[in-house]
Amino acid sequence: NESGRSQGNADWARDGSNRIVFDWWPEGPGHNLWVVEYPNGMPYQITFHDSLTPSRWKQYASWAPDGEKLVYDNQEGVSILDLKTRGRKQIFVHSNSVHYPKWSQNGQFIAFIGEGDTQLYHFQNDSLEVFLDNEFYFAWSPDNKLLALHKGWPDSILQIMRFPEKSVVKEFHVPFYGPGLAWSPDGIWISMDFSHSGKRNQLQCINFQSGQVIYLKTDPLIFCSYPSWSPIASFIIFDAKADEGSASSLWAIKFPEDVQ
Repeated sequence: NESGRSQGNADWARDGSNRIVFDWWPEGPGHNLWVVEYPNGMPYQITFHDSLTPSRWKQYASWAPDGEKLVYDNQEGVSILDLKTRGRKQIFVHSNSVHYPKWSQNGQFIAFIGEGDTQLYHFQNDSLEVFLDNEFYFAWSPDNKLLALHKGWPDSILQIMRFPEKSVVKEFHVPFYGPGLAWSPDGIWISMDFSHSGKRNQLQCINFQSGQVIYLKTDPLIFCSYPSWSPIASFIIFDAKADEGSASSLWAIKFPEDVQ
């Protein structure tokens, strides 16, 4: 990223194409979604919301499993974008709020935060359900049978919940901060950002089976957040700053080689 504009909130496609969708925003209006093929592709723009501003509308896009559509946050609520037809379907209308939508691994659901609750969109009957009272950041397990959930403040509880039964099967007490929560494709690791040594948001992974916590070697980067796994769990992409005065950029780290 040599543009001076910030990048972030990336999501790695699960269709084997190595495409990554991410937010890219300037200082003023023009906050939009872009796609790039890892590692050497040229970024191309896929949304054109020139009136959106970086202080309000980071779009947090999430791929459909087949790579043909995206769900993203926008000025009006939550939308699905068909990348072939360019058609857009609004599934939730609610302005002035960030929703962090995530497409399920089986393609049948989209979960997001809305109106103080965790909402669930059902493709089968085109309906919305209040899945959980209260707002949770979340990540789907690869087999779609579990959800990892937390509320986003330091030292709170990471819950593992059966889907759709809503029964809690595990809890972990680990420090974390924001919406950056992602499950590895092999189902073993859950990655998240957390506050560490005054450098808000470094990256850690917790072993879902054993509870082991490992930390990624992101120094000297700061403000690391929003990790996303490559389809074969060999890389994690995330956004971070090289220093206090730089724009946020996308970075990739090898896993498990680059752990402390």
